[in-house]
Amino acid sequence: MILYATEKNFIKSTWKTFILLVFTIFSCIVAGHHQFSFQVLLLTFAYSIYRSVENKKINKKFLATIIGGYLLAATISLVQLIPTFQAFSQSPRSSTSSATVVEGYLVPVTHFILALTPDVFGNPGSYNYVGRGFYQEQVFYAGIIPLLFAVFAIRSWKQNSLIKFFTAAAIITYLAT
Repeated sequence: MILYATEKNFIKSTWKTFILLVFTIFSCIVAGHHQFSFQVLLLTFAYSIYRSVENKKINKKFLATIIGGYLLAATISLVQLIPTFQAFSQSPRSSTSSATVVEGYLVPVTHFILALTPDVFGNPGSYNYVGRGFYQEQVFYAGIIPLLFAVFAIRSWKQNSLIKFFTAAAIITYLAT
């Protein structure tokens, strides 16, 4: 929805599209999963910058609208974020070491085959999972049909510049996990 609001603001910025942008960003921020929200907001902001400079000419009005939307949404969401971070700082979870997080949650390189077949290392439903960490944090499977659509989209790389952006975003995301 943030991408839709961004695109609507790119085509023609009105108060309705600006409020839609602020509301969708605010909803993403206060949804509860801060890491995912950060990643979504980073991707959508990168998309905004890409759209702004796509034609070799910077669209300053569009960028100002987007930055204003992000700042306004972040300011409004402070009502929830401040108590959330205060509670987190007092919880036992805040003392978790980063080594534990890296070992238990990041996907190792050997698990990239799971993008094609998710149960190579077993499945906890059949009590034969032998991977490290938690199954739901390690399995990376979108399905065969989305993978085929991605292959078809990449074939038309030169015809649509947005395919270049989203392909690069997918590769960076895949490598960052």
